[in-house]
Amino acid sequence: MRSFDILWAAGAWLRQYAVALALVMTLAGSLVAVNIWGSGPVAQQPPEGYTIERDRASLQWDKGTREAPVTLQVSVGSPDFDEMLVNKVVKGNGHTLRKLERGATYYWRLVQNGKAGPTASFKVSRYNVDL
Repeated sequence: MRSFDILWAAGAWLRQYAVALALVMTLAGSLVAVNIWGSGPVAQQPPEGYTIERDRASLQWDKGTREAPVTLQVSVGSPDFDEMLVNKVVKGNGHTLRKLERGATYYWRLVQNGKAGPTASFKVSRYNVDL
């Protein structure tokens, strides 16, 4: 075997090793980031797209593992949150909205450390159902 062939084979092995090492380091870095930063709050109730039959709604969420304060934001009719009905720091894992507008769609999200979580929405029935 010529020395060129040996060097070429060694180079191919080193390239494969470098690619595998880079992949492992990237995945390990992702796992460490999740471990250090934890998980933020996640909206749970009411389910996405649910129709509320009353003039009040009980919003519930999983608090996650982070210790930072959570801000609840609620908007009526606009998923852009241009005009918010609620924009306040909340404790615990729930909040009740009262005197909801019939036929309206409400959008809500939880913000922690300046980062907004996914937007959830629900509708209020056009009809007055007293349960």
